[in-house]
Amino acid sequence: MNRGKTGHMAGWRYAFFHFNRYFPLSNLRVRWSPTSSKDTAYALEGRLLLTYVLRYGELPPLNYKFNWSAFESIGWDVFDDPAVFDPAVLVR
Repeated sequence: MNRGKTGHMAGWRYAFFHFNRYFPLSNLRVRWSPTSSKDTAYALEGRLLLTYVLRYGELPPLNYKFNWSAFESIGWDVFDDPAVFDPAVLVR
């Protein structure tokens, strides 16, 4: 790692906070999903982050900013329905 250099914010956080002590690079998985547009990618990211929050009760360690776009499609009252905490409901 090249601490102190420019790059993606997640990489900077990983290096600055020495997250390798808790999450070795060999254990991290990264996946890209091709999309037709930046808006589509942002919407997909929003659903993935919401799924993570519902499953684990917090954002992933390198995601300090929540992507609110999922609420635009599924509604702002999603947490009012207890069924939403069932992982099978979210992943459609």
